Amino acid sequence: MRKRGSPYPQTDWRDVLAKWRGSQARLWSYGISHRILTIRLESENREGNLHIETNDTHVIQMPTVWFNANIEIYWDVAYDCFKDPMSLLIDKKAGVRILATGICFRENVKPLMKVIYPKDHAPVLDHYMKVWTEYTV
Repeated sequence: MRKRGSPYPQTDWRDVLAKWRGSQARLWSYGISHRILTIRLESENREGNLHIETNDTHVIQMPTVWFNANIEIYWDVAYDCFKDPMSLLIDKKAGVRILATGICFRENVKPLMKVIYPKDHAPVLDHYMKVWTEYTV
C-alpha cells in the first residue's frame, strides 16, 4: 500500500530509514521558491548518503547538524489551506520537527564525498543542543 507523499511502499521507506539510523544528519539545503528542504545523512561506516527532501515545507524546527539520527515520519497528520495532506518528519532526541506536504528519499546523491564532523565535535554539538532546548517550548 502506498501512502500519499511517500516515494516507497510502506515497508520500503521504513527500511530506508532503518538502514540510515544512527548516521550523522545535516541540513543540506533549503530553497525558498518551492520551500524545499533537504537533510543529508552520512555514516562513517557506510558508503553513500541518503537525502530526505521535504516539499512545500510549512514548519521547520531543527539544528543544522546532529549525530545519531533517528528520523521518524508520520504521514497525513494535518491538512494545509488547500486541503492537501501534510506529513511530519521528526527526530525526538535531536528536537527536529518538520511539517511538509511531501517527503521523498534519494540515496547516493552527488557529491558522494563525506562531510562528516569528527567524533570529538559531538560534545560541542551536544552543548549547543542543551542550550537550545533549555530556551524552546
